[in-house]
Amino acid sequence: MHNNTENYNYILLLGGNLGNVEHSFGQALLVLDAVGKIRQKSKIYKSKPWGFEAATDFLNQAVEIEIDKNPEQMLDVCKQIEKAFGRTSKPADGQYESRTLDIDILFCKQTTVDTANLTVPHRLLHKRRFALTPLAECWPTLVHPQMGKTVEQLLAECDDTSAVTALETTVTGE
Repeated sequence: MHNNTENYNYILLLGGNLGNVEHSFGQALLVLDAVGKIRQKSKIYKSKPWGFEAATDFLNQAVEIEIDKNPEQMLDVCKQIEKAFGRTSKPADGQYESRTLDIDILFCKQTTVDTANLTVPHRLLHKRRFALTPLAECWPTLVHPQMGKTVEQLLAECDDTSAVTALETTVTGE
């Protein structure tokens, strides 16, 4: 990383339910650590698909990365990594679907973003137990800038009652 540019701290959520997802997460973490510096990561959590039906459960993992990319550049990095793992463009109708790898920007600690391409914090974060649970493991006191509540509070108030369980293995990016 270059010292003459501003660094940003992002919390990303890796997700997927197709193929060897744990392996994909590990490989994606290696790529992320090569373009930035991974600061912390949660365990991997398993949950049912959210917003649609699928034959296989999803895995999710929250990751903090420090990188010299602004939010729009970080979105491009995430999309490039997703594409490298076989992710096609999100459906035009906005429907959710199974995927090998999805990387969402949940938070940028330095700023908020609300553009046509990107909303940070993620606009559905407070409604998704599968995102809040790994967040609460590592960043329970992080405050959602628009809602003025900690991740821990958002999780306690979340209407999503789906089960989110930690996997025993932690074979990601080590």
